[in-house]
Amino acid sequence: MIAKEIITLEDNKIILLEALNGRQVKLTTTSDNIILHKDKNRLIRLFIQDRMIWDNDLFTCVDSDENIGKIPFRITESFDSFYNIKHAYTTGIPTMFLLETNKFHICNYFLPPLITGISYKDELSWNYYFTNSYFVEDLPQIAISVRFFPTDSFYNLEKKLQNLSTYITSYSWSEQHILFIFQVLPEQMYEFEVIKRSKYSQLTSKFKERLLKFYDFSKDSDMAKVLYKDIKRKKQLELEFNVEYISVDVELFESINLKEETISIIGKGINI
Repeated sequence: MIAKEIITLEDNKIILLEALNGRQVKLTTTSDNIILHKDKNRLIRLFIQDRMIWDNDLFTCVDSDENIGKIPFRITESFDSFYNIKHAYTTGIPTMFLLETNKFHICNYFLPPLITGISYKDELSWNYYFTNSYFVEDLPQIAISVRFFPTDSFYNLEKKLQNLSTYITSYSWSEQHILFIFQVLPEQMYEFEVIKRSKYSQLTSKFKERLLKFYDFSKDSDMAKVLYKDIKRKKQLELEFNVEYISVDVELFESINLKEETISIIGKGINI
């Protein structure tokens, strides 16, 4: 957890907001006066103590109208930050909800292991500063977005990334984020293009092993079943989507949305 804030409600009830990492906030409440509308686990509207907490159409979250969608946090005595919430979800616990600043990219499972010099996800502060990865438009490059905080551990991460042999440059591309750009080496281009086409089972055996190790996925994990097109996962998806047969040519994982997961570098700035 990075920081926390408490909002006091009527009848001595509270809302506790905890910044879990660079992209997620956990909301819990002691109130049982909760009204919500949802689509599966995605929140459409949430009211606590008759107070609107979230409206998916308005991106309204907790704060006043002047700061629609923003949750402020005091990170250090001299540094305030905010989370610009765009997605909200139920958790299975009636008084707990998960708020997110951005959609977690599918390419996050495949691009980071391509970065030379990074062997394990925690080296990217996966559960702390990391927010997303991107393809760079028309270039054999990978972009990694991390959330800025003025802490020693963040500066150590920044220094580590800038010292990697494939590091190209970095940009402060929003009030809260820094984007690091890395070169894809010629010998990695096959994997890079296969990932871009979402043909996960066509990755080389060597890269599949690296990917599983990178994320600490076991050989029995769902990701391993995706990479090796396990028949059990195929049957599971057939049941889940109520289809009689999934072709052997179909990959067993969601495809990468290149429109959402690609950036363009224009001048000194970043255009998403």
